[in-house]
Amino acid sequence: MAVFGAPFPQPDQASHAFYAALEMQARQAELSVRWSARLGRAIDVAIGIGIHTGPVALGNVGHERHREYAVVGDTVNVASRLQDVAQPGEILASEAAVHAAGAVFTVEASETRMIRGRSTPVTVYVVRGAVGPTGRSARRDRPWSSSATKSAGGSGRAKW
Repeated sequence: MAVFGAPFPQPDQASHAFYAALEMQARQAELSVRWSARLGRAIDVAIGIGIHTGPVALGNVGHERHREYAVVGDTVNVASRLQDVAQPGEILASEAAVHAAGAVFTVEASETRMIRGRSTPVTVYVVRGAVGPTGRSARRDRPWSSSATKSAGGSGRAKW
C-alpha cells in the first residue's frame, strides 16, 4: 500500500497516486522481460491497482516491542476493495479520487458497485492514462517523469 499526503497533506496528492499507478503499470512489461531472462522461463508480472482518496486515521500502532506506522479507516478499505476487484494490468479509481486528481487523466466510467463494509455504492472508473504537460496523451505503455513514481514500489498488488 502506498499513501500520498501523509503525514502532511499536499494539494496534488491524488494526482501523485494516479501518476504512480500509471508508472507502475508501465513498468510491469519491463519487469516481465527482466524476470523471464533471469529465470529462463516466461514470467508475466501483472498488477491490479485500486485508488481512493479521503480522510484516514494514521499513526504508530502496536506495542513497545513492535510498532508500525499505519493508516486505517473507510478510505483505506475502499482502496483495498477496488484493488481486490481490479484485473491484472487494470487501475480502478473511485469517483472521489477521479475528481480530486483533476482533468489531466483519461478515465472511463465502469460501474457503480456495492463494496463490502459500506452502505452506499461506489462509482468506479478505469484509469487509461494521463494528458502530459504538453497536452499529448501519456498512455500507460509510455512512462514519463514524475517524482511521485520514484517512491512507489512494492511487490504483488498495490493499494492506495
